[in-house]
Amino acid sequence: MQSYRIMRDGFIQRQSDLALIPATGANPDYLDFIENQKNGAEVLPFDYAAEEKRQEAAVRLLAPTYADLRRDEYPSIEEIGVALWELVVENRPEAAEDLQKKRMKIKKKYPKK
Repeated sequence: MQSYRIMRDGFIQRQSDLALIPATGANPDYLDFIENQKNGAEVLPFDYAAEEKRQEAAVRLLAPTYADLRRDEYPSIEEIGVALWELVVENRPEAAEDLQKKRMKIKKKYPKK
């Protein structure tokens, strides 16, 4: 016998596979839920503590890492290539030094954790 949990956002969660079922009559899984409920399926109430933990885990998973944040601000490959060319071939270190200063500021802004 199936077991279900009522979710806060208008979905029903099937406990066997944690599938979220929209509560609409056109959905075959929802129709199965209705039929199973008539036949005595266990329907659990909304679990506020579990939902809070699920949302906290989702925030942690979706939060950008220091590497993501750094990548967005680091100089482009093109900027690095030009700076290296000027440093090595033309003996002009200014662009490379500027890029290194920029990199160090970004590393300080987004330290490894």
